[in-house]
Amino acid sequence: MSMVSLDGIQVAAVGYDAAAEVSGVTYGPVGSPVIGSGSLVRTVAGAAKAQSWSVGARVLSETVVRSQTGRVTRVQATDSAAAVNAVDWSYSFDAVGRLTSAVLAAVGTRPVVTLGYGYVGVGGCGADPAAGNGSRTSTTRQVGGGTVAVSAYCTDGASRLTGVASGTGGLTVDPATIVYDGHGNATQVGSQSWSYDGADRVTGT
Repeated sequence: MSMVSLDGIQVAAVGYDAAAEVSGVTYGPVGSPVIGSGSLVRTVAGAAKAQSWSVGARVLSETVVRSQTGRVTRVQATDSAAAVNAVDWSYSFDAVGRLTSAVLAAVGTRPVVTLGYGYVGVGGCGADPAAGNGSRTSTTRQVGGGTVAVSAYCTDGASRLTGVASGTGGLTVDPATIVYDGHGNATQVGSQSWSYDGADRVTGT
């Protein structure tokens, strides 16, 4: 497919690279594109690693850095119309591929934001002190040089979340607001709820 039209008027034109993969899409009628998505760059394995969007003279760009195993380790986004809109996230993982940190770089008046994720194997809170068989057991959040907010995630013997506690201003979830149905599906966590059909598929939130 190289073009999409409606009532005989072009809506989008699709471009392809030598490997027959989409390299860009231009939206709008011929001669007066409204929004263009071009410069879609891929890795040797075919994963997208860079892309840009144009809205008139404004260009929004995003680049992704991946590790040798394909994990995303950095994401950068820029806006030609406003440098303060730039986003630069860096990600770290442990030896088994679990996310351990996410850092949003400072830009303009926005301070650096550092998020951490823990997976301790012993001493977890809740009914399962073995920390949920490798599940996330804690998170941290720090904005600039401010106080580090720590939250502990408690699990039961089935590795299900049973509560989130914090004494430092982090996320908290009252155990009384965490509910599971007879199939083990979470039907409520805090103020969020889910419903399921007979095949345990989510039908509403």
